[in-house]
Amino acid sequence: MSWVTLMDFNKPLQVPPRDWFVYGLVPASGVVALVGDPGVGTSFVALDLAARLASGSRQWMGHKLKGSPNVVYISTDQKTFVAQRFIAWLEANDRQSIDGFYFAFCDSPKDGDVFEFIANVITQMSESDKVLVIDSLDVLCARFGDSKMKDEVIKVLAKMDLCVILVDYLDSGVVGFPTIYNVEAYDSIAYTADSVLAIHQPYQSQSTRCLSILKTRDADLNNFPVVKFRMNKIETGRVDNFGEPESSLVPFYVSELKEDA
Repeated sequence: MSWVTLMDFNKPLQVPPRDWFVYGLVPASGVVALVGDPGVGTSFVALDLAARLASGSRQWMGHKLKGSPNVVYISTDQKTFVAQRFIAWLEANDRQSIDGFYFAFCDSPKDGDVFEFIANVITQMSESDKVLVIDSLDVLCARFGDSKMKDEVIKVLAKMDLCVILVDYLDSGVVGFPTIYNVEAYDSIAYTADSVLAIHQPYQSQSTRCLSILKTRDADLNNFPVVKFRMNKIETGRVDNFGEPESSLVPFYVSELKEDA
C-alpha cells in the first residue's frame, strides 16, 4: 500500500469541478453561512432556501437552482413558530406539502453533547438527504452548555459529504452593508464557510431586505449583485388560541439592487 502520492506540477491538475445546488452560493458538499443581525429575518430566508431546494424549485432570490435534495432542518425555535413559518410558506407558494423536507428539534437536551445530537440527526438521514440546515448553531451549542465547542463543530461539519447551511446571528453593530472583513472578524463560521450570504435591512425600511454575497470559493463575486426582497405577511388559514388569524412572514424576491436604491 502506497502512503505517498507523487504529483507533477508541470502538468495541469485534474481537479473535478464542484457541484452546486446554486452556482457559487450553495455547494452540493460544503458549508454555507447565512448571517444577519437578530430580527432581520435570517431564519425566514433559511427556511425559504431549504424549502425551495427540497421542492425542486428552479430559482431562489433570482438565482437558478439545480436538483431536488432532501433537507433536514434543525431548528432551535419553538415548534409552533416554525410550523407557522412553514405553513405560511406553503400558502404563499401554492403548495400542500413538500416531500423530503424534515424538521428536527432539540427542546430540552438531556445527557450527551451537541456533537452527539447532530450525529444522531445525521445517522437518521438517508442517502438522499443531502442538505442539513442548523438554525442556529450558536443557540444549539448553548443549549447543551457547549458554547465554546462551536468552532470544533464547524470543522467536523465542513469535512462531511453534505451541504450544511448554518444560520448565524451577528449582532455585530455593523453600520450599512456588511462586508466579509468585519463579518469574518466577528464570527468563525464566515471564515470557514465556502460561501457567506448576509441579510441586511436598509435604513428606515420596514419590509425590504437585501441579500449580499460576501464570499464564494470558486466563483467571481462580481457575478453576484446585491438583491432586494420583501418580507410579506401571509396568513396560514388557521386561527390562534385567541381566535385571531394566524400569520407569518415569507420572503419574496424583488430585483437586483440598483445604484440609486
